[in-house]
Amino acid sequence: MPRSKVSRGIVICGAPGSGKSTFAGMLVERFSSSETIEASSAVIGPALAWKVLPRTRAAFLRRITRNTPKKPTVSRARARAFFILLTRSYGEDIIGRAIDSVVRTRCSSPVIVSGVRGGENARFLAARGFIVAYLDVPATLAAKRLAKRDGIPETMARKEIADEEDLFGTSGIKRSAQVRIKPGRSGHVPSIILKTLSPRECARCVNTVANPSIRLDARGLCQVCAGYACHFNARSLAKERRAFLRHRGKRGSDGRYDVMVGISGGKDSTATLAAVKALGFTPLAFTLDSGYYPMHIFPRAKAVARRLGIDHVRIDIRGYARPVDLASFALTARLYDGAADGTQRESASKAFRAAYAEGRKHYSARCTHALPFVRSCQLCRRLVIRAYHAEAAKRGITLVVLGMNEWAGLAHGRYTGLRVLQPRRNGPATTVAHFPFLFQRTIADTKKTLRSIGWHVPRGESFIESNANSCLFARAAETTATRLLGFHPDSTRLAREVTAGFITKAQARAALGRRHESRKTVREVLEGAGILHEKRTVSP
Repeated sequence: MPRSKVSRGIVICGAPGSGKSTFAGMLVERFSSSETIEASSAVIGPALAWKVLPRTRAAFLRRITRNTPKKPTVSRARARAFFILLTRSYGEDIIGRAIDSVVRTRCSSPVIVSGVRGGENARFLAARGFIVAYLDVPATLAAKRLAKRDGIPETMARKEIADEEDLFGTSGIKRSAQVRIKPGRSGHVPSIILKTLSPRECARCVNTVANPSIRLDARGLCQVCAGYACHFNARSLAKERRAFLRHRGKRGSDGRYDVMVGISGGKDSTATLAAVKALGFTPLAFTLDSGYYPMHIFPRAKAVARRLGIDHVRIDIRGYARPVDLASFALTARLYDGAADGTQRESASKAFRAAYAEGRKHYSARCTHALPFVRSCQLCRRLVIRAYHAEAAKRGITLVVLGMNEWAGLAHGRYTGLRVLQPRRNGPATTVAHFPFLFQRTIADTKKTLRSIGWHVPRGESFIESNANSCLFARAAETTATRLLGFHPDSTRLAREVTAGFITKAQARAALGRRHESRKTVREVLEGAGILHEKRTVSP
């Protein structure tokens, strides 16, 4: 049987009562990164709602990919009759073709496909790169299961199975299936399925489909890398650099500084501060204090600024937390409290993945929703972005420079290193510049700058680290979040650095592979920071 080199998913087949839904559910639980397609919902349901079927198979397939999955509420007899109508109209493999079209249009591999009947459909999907798994259950056992599930006599269940066999020839799939699973081994997952459903990584960066927000295209690129390769415009970035340099000399209200530069004393912020000064700016270095950053970063940042002959200020940002932000910190602590019970890992994993997905919808610092955040950085940015604008505005400074390897404006299909903050229409505007992206710097450039000023990697740290290295909140959350999500919470940030060429894929993998142990829980860290005042009552 023809098979592609990379399996696109698993097709689960078997007679009624063989346990297809149970096995599919088990795979979904174990491989939560995989998407699921059910034949009746993806094909039969939408097509049954049409008043008239398209005349050609090509038209049918185009239309089925545009329809929202809909589970049919029809009798088994009507569903069978409709199946016969579809096969007579478009061919015996039409369900397989429709599933293949839906997966190509809507899904990323790998997928779990269930509810496929008919040998021709299974063989078509196998030829298109799917692994066909057949649940080889004796008819007597299948009849008992079906009778119990549907609340019918076993004699009726046996007839149902016989009718399905006559119509679909289900047992014929057994002879051509790549995988057969015997009764009593429903918890066993053959190695070929393990390999197919294991998380796949982007061909360029470290994003994997273990993260449900990540999709891989036919080239193996995630949507971030694919979009970047398509839309990045070096000419537009050069224009932004000229706009950046026009801030030089525009001093603030005290006439001393024309830019504020964020610094933690780490590699990126140190190199950025040195580079900004070398460009002729007169910077004020600042370090934000959230209450949950390691205490050593403040003297380290001050020492770096002093070495460069630059003034430094420490800014407490806890006053920028709105009531909705404080409520979100409390909800986040409760989320992590609920993960502490190791016996409830399945429910905790679902809660974390749901919170991660919901948090992605509320990325804006202007968001007024109170909700738990799996990624500590996403909650923290609500405070820091307001601090960037307010602290610059009170000093009359129009430019804030950061050493984070980021870009902005993705929602508009535009890649920019500048972000303009202007909370009030007629109020002052603050330009925030992500220096490494704006000037297309790489790790090699950073190292060269650091050598010139005698900066060395602090003891116990690596040159490239996850956010947990410099944030106690992220450190307390990292291990739990990675375990329950199935991927590292900082993987998307480091993946973007790889996408833009700041670091290599190997360097990002190494950073994600390092674990930062925390002696405190998320709740304890936030309580110590003075951000969380509630006491733990019950787990969510």
